[in-house]
Amino acid sequence: MLTNIKMLLEACKKLSIEYEILHPNQNLVKVKLSDREYYFTNYSTPLTPQSIAEIFKDKQYFYQVFRDVVKMPRTVSFISPYCDQKYKEYLQFSAIEEIITEIERNFDLPIILKRNRGSGGNNVFKCLDLLQIRNALDCIFNVNSKNYDYVALVQEPINIVKEYRSVCLNHEQIVLYDKDISQAEFTGNLSPLHWEGAIAKQVSNHETIAAIDEFIKPIFQKMAIPYVGLDIALDDHQNYWLIEANSHPNFDIFIRDNGEDAIVGLFEKILRYLSK
Repeated sequence: MLTNIKMLLEACKKLSIEYEILHPNQNLVKVKLSDREYYFTNYSTPLTPQSIAEIFKDKQYFYQVFRDVVKMPRTVSFISPYCDQKYKEYLQFSAIEEIITEIERNFDLPIILKRNRGSGGNNVFKCLDLLQIRNALDCIFNVNSKNYDYVALVQEPINIVKEYRSVCLNHEQIVLYDKDISQAEFTGNLSPLHWEGAIAKQVSNHETIAAIDEFIKPIFQKMAIPYVGLDIALDDHQNYWLIEANSHPNFDIFIRDNGEDAIVGLFEKILRYLSK
């Protein structure tokens, strides 16, 4: 049973809510609230519509929606010259060399190069020169790789001091934690919680919570989002940046470092929200 499902069931027990486990792996659960039934599958909840979840999954779509209301790293997408025929109508550059020339024309080095869809820091590269850009594009566009994507994103880098995950329900920030790498060692994955020794440290500082509350407010004014995990960076000039969003945040590392109470409490709030 996945950690998120365990936390859901603990919340159901605390609230005396009836539930039924529907699969032998125990990661498909039906919850009965009043006269309605809701399904929780793996890390997903019944809260976020599929169309919104697709926007979160597609980083370029996400950037296009929110870049005008909140500070985000400038992002440009490139389609692989080796893409399937059905995507050819969107192809702007027919060779990797043309993509590299366009990147060089529009960005100063270094840059961040990443696949458009995916998580966990896989196929995310900080490129210091043109050879590294070439190698990163070859990795992302490698059709034989499990991390393949036919779209690559180029982003201007941010001098990140801290990175946070803000978990929000019904436009309200419920859990905030710092992806703390102060005592960690970089092992090749740029995603902070994949560094050796990184921890998820729950934020209790009221000023930080209030500042991030204020920063994310325009996101929910732009779009009604029932439930989301937002990745937010603080740079060396004390500016906040929105990096990306997750429609089904995973709490394994948070629970490892902080215990279960906050996440059980989150699922209690989710169940109460659904029961309204």
